[in-house]
Amino acid sequence: MTSVIRALKALEVSKIAIATPYLDEVNDREKNYLQDRGFEVTRICGLNLRHDSEMVRVRPERIADFAKAVDTTDAEAVFISCGALRSLDIVDELEQTLKKPVISSNQAMAWDILRLLGIRDRVAGYGTLMRSC
Repeated sequence: MTSVIRALKALEVSKIAIATPYLDEVNDREKNYLQDRGFEVTRICGLNLRHDSEMVRVRPERIADFAKAVDTTDAEAVFISCGALRSLDIVDELEQTLKKPVISSNQAMAWDILRLLGIRDRVAGYGTLMRSC
């Protein structure tokens, strides 16, 4: 989550819609955590999955459709939460559709690790965060 917060700050985003695979009680904790750090959560919805073994089986196309449904007009970005979701490959296309940044957990972590190592390379094909920040 630290990497996600750094990514949102790098993109100068304060209002986010969040798509997760989680149960409502987990979503409530995540929402509160982000709100306590100054972010406005315009909407958070989960797929109500309990186990990582279920999460890794969610097809990228389903993740994209779900993220579109969770997005709100006032959100400045969409955050796809969960390292078990295979969302990295859909980030760029989803941004083109939504016309706003899309951050995924794995994308934010990879970006943050590169920056912590002093690597500032821009990487195309994986969203605004990897391409511009």
